[in-house]
Amino acid sequence: MSTRPVVVLPGLTPGLAATRTHAQLVETSSAGAVLDPAGLLAGAATSSPTLDTFVEGIAAELEQTGLDDVTVVAESFAATAALRLAATHPDRITELVLIAPIGFVSPLSGPGRGRASLSDIASSLYSGDPDRTRTALIALGVPGDVTALAGEYSSAVDDRAREAGGVLTSMIGSGEFDRAGSAEGDGLREVRKPVNLIWGRDDVCAPLDSAFYLERRLREAQLRVVPNVGHLLLRQWGPETVRFIGAVLRTDVATAPGRDQPLVETKGA
Repeated sequence: MSTRPVVVLPGLTPGLAATRTHAQLVETSSAGAVLDPAGLLAGAATSSPTLDTFVEGIAAELEQTGLDDVTVVAESFAATAALRLAATHPDRITELVLIAPIGFVSPLSGPGRGRASLSDIASSLYSGDPDRTRTALIALGVPGDVTALAGEYSSAVDDRAREAGGVLTSMIGSGEFDRAGSAEGDGLREVRKPVNLIWGRDDVCAPLDSAFYLERRLREAQLRVVPNVGHLLLRQWGPETVRFIGAVLRTDVATAPGRDQPLVETKGA
């Protein structure tokens, strides 16, 4: 068990809500909290919602937990926000474990890669329509028959999730996350905390070249690539993710598990 508190920021989950897996991540530590992405996004529903508005909401919730010296575990769009949080509100954060942050695109990949598709995917995931949701899950690279999972996503969409999904779709579509990850972005070099990056090799929304690009730009980072997994890594890899992240939390970036970990390939910083 990690002695450091763990604060978890879920990503593209059913209803944009925390799941049992997120609670299990908190249980790998002596203390912690799972923040509420739907509430944070709904709170950012200004006339022009921005990543900065979202990050300020996270900072306020983090302060309300009263936790210090925390490890932030975040996925997808929330992982991008966590990097901005570490740059602008570093006091309570000691390290980050980030699963496939979106928006970090190598210049060699071309501008805007993945932005439009992920915006469409987010819109479909939180539409409440099973057919659209099924199409979105297939686009996210979820293998096999996704009918049951599509039903889980669509049934979890209430008014709150629909509003939050609309805000997220707007933010992605407007390029908020791409600007955060661009070479002209002004935040990454300000992240002075150790960062553990975990990436699905088959992620088509945050491609693997983005992972290598992000790793190079951060001051202190280590990347682990999980084969046969797409963007919904925490969902797709399930309990293995909790076990692996639990191992990461008991170490640090310099000594975190590498090639000896089952199913995981590591590219060291």
